Amino acid sequence: MNLMSQHFRIRLRAAIAAAALLLGAAPAFALSGNNTGTDFWVAFPYDAATMSVLNIYIAAGAAGATGQVSVPGAGFNQAYSAGANAVATVALSPLYALGPNGVTSTPADDFDALEEKGIHITASAPSAVYGLAYTTGTADAFLGLPTPTLGTEYWVMDYSENSNFAVVAASPGTTTVTITPATTLGFLGLGNFTTGVPYTITLNQGQTYLVQLADDGDLIGTRIQSTQPVAVFDGAYCTYIPADMDSGCCCDYLVEEALPYDSWGRNYFSLPLATRQNGDTFRVLAGDQPATVQVNGATMATLASGQYWEGEITCSAQITSDQPVCVAQFSNSQEYDSLSSDNADPFQMTLISSDSWGTQYLVASPITYFGENFLSIIAPAAALGTVTVDGSIVPASAFSPIGVSGYWGATVTVSALGNLVTCSAPVGLSVYGFDFFNGYGYPGGALLPLPTPTPTFTPTSTFTQSPTFSVTETATPTPTVTETATATPSATPSSTATMTYSATPTFTATPSATPSSTATMTYSATPTFTGTSSVTPSLSSTATPSVTPTFTATPLPFLLTPHYPNPDPAGPTGVWLPYTLSTAAKVSLTVYDISGERVRAWGQDPEDETAGAHERFWDLKNGSGRDVASGIFLVRIQGDPEIGDSQTVWERCAVVR
Repeated sequence: MNLMSQHFRIRLRAAIAAAALLLGAAPAFALSGNNTGTDFWVAFPYDAATMSVLNIYIAAGAAGATGQVSVPGAGFNQAYSAGANAVATVALSPLYALGPNGVTSTPADDFDALEEKGIHITASAPSAVYGLAYTTGTADAFLGLPTPTLGTEYWVMDYSENSNFAVVAASPGTTTVTITPATTLGFLGLGNFTTGVPYTITLNQGQTYLVQLADDGDLIGTRIQSTQPVAVFDGAYCTYIPADMDSGCCCDYLVEEALPYDSWGRNYFSLPLATRQNGDTFRVLAGDQPATVQVNGATMATLASGQYWEGEITCSAQITSDQPVCVAQFSNSQEYDSLSSDNADPFQMTLISSDSWGTQYLVASPITYFGENFLSIIAPAAALGTVTVDGSIVPASAFSPIGVSGYWGATVTVSALGNLVTCSAPVGLSVYGFDFFNGYGYPGGALLPLPTPTPTFTPTSTFTQSPTFSVTETATPTPTVTETATATPSATPSSTATMTYSATPTFTATPSATPSSTATMTYSATPTFTGTSSVTPSLSSTATPSVTPTFTATPLPFLLTPHYPNPDPAGPTGVWLPYTLSTAAKVSLTVYDISGERVRAWGQDPEDETAGAHERFWDLKNGSGRDVASGIFLVRIQGDPEIGDSQTVWERCAVVR
């Protein structure tokens, strides 16, 4: 008997994935995914300075949220309030965009700039953040990432002409940023931008560093590493897509917040952008490891570290790689389609790998500025009929299969600022729109890995002293005494000295004699001594500290994650189901068939598991000990920690006999 497995690696806080489908229950809405948070640092790179609108959108969950949007380096601060499942808008001055303000033409030279323009967003409850830079004829938008999910390594994704990137220091204290350029640039005021030659920039919290190309050239593949987590934004001042469109119309502003390198994946899906005729441009970027890229099963390229593949895709697509890669979908310039409608222009949209999808999203569609707004939704076949947008079910008939991947895609038109998307299983979501020679796009959300917490501690110290006393005692006539004593601080040192005296006695004598020529005299003498003792102790001590540190740490949420890949390929006797716990928890595993009927459970009570890696073995038998038939099976792994919320992740495998 053979087992073929189709794996889904679902990271932290997966909210009962597929449980509603299996058990017939409707999920209660709460924002899922850790693109939601309470603290964010973002920025708008160059050319946003010429925009008429810079907006920050804060999408709150069922609890609503209040907070502040500030630019600490400029003294700007504005409060906001968002109701339950609602979106708040905070408008910023274009003066807070990076680079020279008021510039209306392409810069004459490559340049870089160190500024105090980091934008800080706080929220009283977990919320999602989106940014929009807009003016008539050019715009783009991005998904903001919470501070706890930021990383220390990034690779720049952009499109060629007039490309740029920006770094925002999000951590207290000093952050050293090392940049290894993928190309050689012209004059830079701070950096030495030569291909493959690293240079460093030092930033304090809230400071920003921008690199801007003036014309052709490409920053894609530039590596950014930092000593503390930073936010990175990449894109372009004004670029034509594809590059050979630079004789036509039109170029446009691009911006996205870059994903940390450790959040890249291997399995991506895309749908053609609505209203476009000739497909979309894609770029796939490799990181440290060489990667082989496939589109719908056909090999497109084998990439070395830092290299990328670019191509046009005109249909629904599954993009896969044997190593983690970054994938971006680009809207082409308006004239690329020879459209009768002018509602089209370039934008950059990062795709999220399937192992980082969530089950609920609340996104912001800037309907004030764009007449056409769309959602691209990609769902597994088993979840069709359970996807909702703003409370209405998206019919299964609205979805089309994506090759033979087992995933289906649908494009939904929306007309509200805030759009709530839910599903019984994790789904991929992209948000985009068009208007007169204009466009924007960004990912709806992502489950990103959180770093291991580093505790802070305040030491409480006690000291034990072992003083050494040096005592010099002097006596007259000529005493010379050196005494060394060792005592604890509570003892009074005592010394015993043996003194040698040199004295001249005074005699008192009374002779008694019989006159004769020989006399014998007896003397009685009492010597009198005069002496002066002077003791000058000198103290030297050595301290041996005994330190009892007191740790203060804010625990991160409980993480329950399947091993990747998962399930592991099985032999003829069964399949291993590995998973990892960030803290001790009670864990239960249950196998269901595709109809929702329970096939096998490991005990009636959860088993206590310690933090770390674990695995259970399924021998492909049901609860009665009989072999299961061929088919698709879902494995539910549930973890209940002593502190924190319980979590559930799902794995899917196909049994073929």
